[in-house]
Amino acid sequence: MGEFLPAHAVSTVTTLASLLARFEAGTLAASELPSLVGALEEVKARLWTEMMTPKPNGTPDRLLTATEAAERLNLSKDTLYRRADDFPFTVRIGRKVRYSSNGIDRHIASLIDIE
Repeated sequence: MGEFLPAHAVSTVTTLASLLARFEAGTLAASELPSLVGALEEVKARLWTEMMTPKPNGTPDRLLTATEAAERLNLSKDTLYRRADDFPFTVRIGRKVRYSSNGIDRHIASLIDIE
């Protein structure tokens, strides 16, 4: 999220960390679960925004069709469609399914790091 986090982002991250610690310790009340889910969703939205925002020195993201993504990943189009929800680089626009070019690059890099 860059070098600087706005005050409200720091507050959300701090709140999330506190709620998660209490959840893991088993001391989070059931009435606080909606607050935990809300904080998780806010952080998730910020992370997606950060991932999808073109960087000044980086390559702007491009949404690929299944054919283009399948070629990049050496997978069939059918596999991409069947497993769309399993891939972190899948982007849904209404009923259409597209694939983030930068997301595919990060996915490939993560596979290389694992092996």
